Amino acid sequence: MLKYSTKSEFILAIAPSSRRIQAVLLHDTATGPVVLRTFVRKRAGVDMMAVEAPEIQDDIPSDVSFQATEDSGVNAGMFLASEFGDLPVEEGMDSELMAPTQLAVPCDLEIQDIVSECADAGYENVRVVFALPSDYLGSEVFSITQADAESKDGSAKDGKKAKKKSKKKSNTREALIKQLQKSNPAIEDHQVAFLPLFDFNGKEEARLALYSQSNEPVTPSLKAIRNRKRPFPGVALLDNEVSLLLGAARASLLAEYRYDAVAEVMNETASAEPISNDPEHEEETSVVIRVGADDTLVMFMVGQELVHYESLRSITAFDPTDTICSRILLMYDEFGAGDSDRILLFCDESETAIRERLEMVFPDSTITLLRHIMPPFEEVSKDPLQTETLLAILAGLRLVRDELWESVFPETSLLDPQLRGRKFTLPFSWPVAAMILILFSTTLFFVQRYFAQSHEIEMVRFELRNYPEETISGDAGDLQSRIDSLRMRSNGFVEALDVLDSLLVGSDVWSRALERTAANTGEVDGLWIRSWGEEGDGELVMTGTALDRNRIVEFASRAEAIIEQITYAEIRGVPVFEFQMTMLIHRGLPDAAYYLREHAAEIASGQFNQQPLSEATAEPVESGEAILRPEDVLSTGEPTEAGG
Repeated sequence: MLKYSTKSEFILAIAPSSRRIQAVLLHDTATGPVVLRTFVRKRAGVDMMAVEAPEIQDDIPSDVSFQATEDSGVNAGMFLASEFGDLPVEEGMDSELMAPTQLAVPCDLEIQDIVSECADAGYENVRVVFALPSDYLGSEVFSITQADAESKDGSAKDGKKAKKKSKKKSNTREALIKQLQKSNPAIEDHQVAFLPLFDFNGKEEARLALYSQSNEPVTPSLKAIRNRKRPFPGVALLDNEVSLLLGAARASLLAEYRYDAVAEVMNETASAEPISNDPEHEEETSVVIRVGADDTLVMFMVGQELVHYESLRSITAFDPTDTICSRILLMYDEFGAGDSDRILLFCDESETAIRERLEMVFPDSTITLLRHIMPPFEEVSKDPLQTETLLAILAGLRLVRDELWESVFPETSLLDPQLRGRKFTLPFSWPVAAMILILFSTTLFFVQRYFAQSHEIEMVRFELRNYPEETISGDAGDLQSRIDSLRMRSNGFVEALDVLDSLLVGSDVWSRALERTAANTGEVDGLWIRSWGEEGDGELVMTGTALDRNRIVEFASRAEAIIEQITYAEIRGVPVFEFQMTMLIHRGLPDAAYYLREHAAEIASGQFNQQPLSEATAEPVESGEAILRPEDVLSTGEPTEAGG
């Protein structure tokens, strides 16, 4: 059984017809469902001259007998062929578009108007369910043997056997749909629902296929509403009149048997067995008769199971009462049903007269009006209960959680799965969404800038707190004069350093060369320096002796010198090598000058802390406008312009 859970207690059920749209708003209360409001909208009429009606032949075929389980080539939902004789179809004309009433006319504007009225009344959180009358339904009967054969053929082609019941049902449904699509190729899977048909002995012998025809207005209306991309409540299902009336008949029978069982308990004549929802006599026959403005629907039932369904297009509520009753009596005789135990009746017009006539024709049958089992109305309606209103109420009762109604309806839904539920749509167009996105991005950017600047302000305040209070609170003019004084002193130090640098260039060149030579000689054993002197421009010539040639090479590589000459001699039998090499010397500022430049600003401000000269870096640091580097000194030892 299909379960449609909903968080909303309000259900909007809509039943469209060719003339009007009836809708009801149900409220699922703890004591049972209640009809809050009813809505009626007239549909736009169809131009009868828009489609040319086909000519009808004079020779009408005679009546044929009805076969319940075999496909006779005529729609099994038709009882007599005399009233639905084959009409000639012109070449190139679709058989389903032969009359203006068969054209699909959407009713999306009327549906949205009803939903808007509900929202204006304060009922926004609703679930929507639709009901199709028999005007928009097609039917066909398939025998069980035929369905089983199709199912077995399909399973054999696949090479697998269905072991579970659900899989077997699925295979049977697929086979029946394929069989139905042979005569109706345009039918899709979701458009078909199957109801089991039983015989009077309670044995299932056929399947009734109910499908929505191409002129049904619900699907195109929902598609038009979705294409507008406007908010619309969630759609639960699309039900049909046959399953709804079958559920109403079952609910009426259950209510009757429960009332009888409770009466027996009150009279202390009932047994100790618990009360069951199933009828006590499963072979009791019932007939559901619905007389409407477009057709008359008749259903035969045994217990709670459907035996036969018939839609009489030629009999309407505008026909005389005797004509309606005589046609129903003729169906009894043709079908061989005999007198039924009860008749469930609903009529749009002249219900009292038809009921009295049926009581005369079927004196042994109990006649029950379906309108009496409907839930109560919160407001008194001036309009009488019509077929569309009845179907809308029954469709809404499928969603309620009432003990009586939740298990009586069969599993039928003709709604496209893509149209089910609520579709999320923006309540505005894309330019508005783009403007909202731009506004959000702009706001986010300025918020980020606000926090970044707040952080910078806090950092500046933190730095200011490190200064003395008298400095922060002092006069701006005094501070500016002190800054100018410090700047002048700094410039003076820089100029003095430039003069000092020009005097100090090359002043420690010999001490550095001697220090490097002594260090390299100490690291190489067996080598002596005999003479050491300058020769040429920036070249230091060294001569000496060594006990091994490799030691001369090692010393030259350490001193970055070039070996000019090596001679060999023996002194008292010991080999001695005499060498001569040239080493370049670099003239530049001494380390003291670099050290003074690094701490010139501290010295000018009076915050200089003396450090060992060895900790001073040997790289020049910019401090002032002019910086004299070693590479700026020419070979003559005089400084050149540096730093512009």
